[in-house]
Amino acid sequence: MRREFLCGVDRYSGQNFDLRKNWIRQRLEELAGIVAVDVLSFAVLSNHLHVMLRIRPDIAAEWSDEEVALRWWRLHPGRRNEDGTPAEPEPHELAMLLADALAKRRRRLSSLSSLRRCRLGGGTALTANWRVIGCAQPME
Repeated sequence: MRREFLCGVDRYSGQNFDLRKNWIRQRLEELAGIVAVDVLSFAVLSNHLHVMLRIRPDIAAEWSDEEVALRWWRLHPGRRNEDGTPAEPEPHELAMLLADALAKRRRRLSSLSSLRRCRLGGGTALTANWRVIGCAQPME
């Protein structure tokens, strides 16, 4: 049996995982600041979460091409800083993004399926795993 515990007190280990709720909130805020999707509400339960979202293609349509490229970079950085955050794109990296499939990227920045692929829980799982092995937290 897989015991995937997200938040609250794990009845088997007695360990409290409530601090993960904040990690999830932070990740939702981070993603909402990048993509054209509104987070209307969310609920974090012990082993899953519910999120109510509204796609906003009208907002994505107003972004300049450079803004679309920069937002895409923040989701899919070609390079990262030592702390794991996306590094600022070099001019040639930004130029490559501007030259390639910008309309498709604009649509994906207001797509629920693309948002799902951004791994909302990925950052939380990564942080939890880093905590277990005693390393610095990547999400603080």
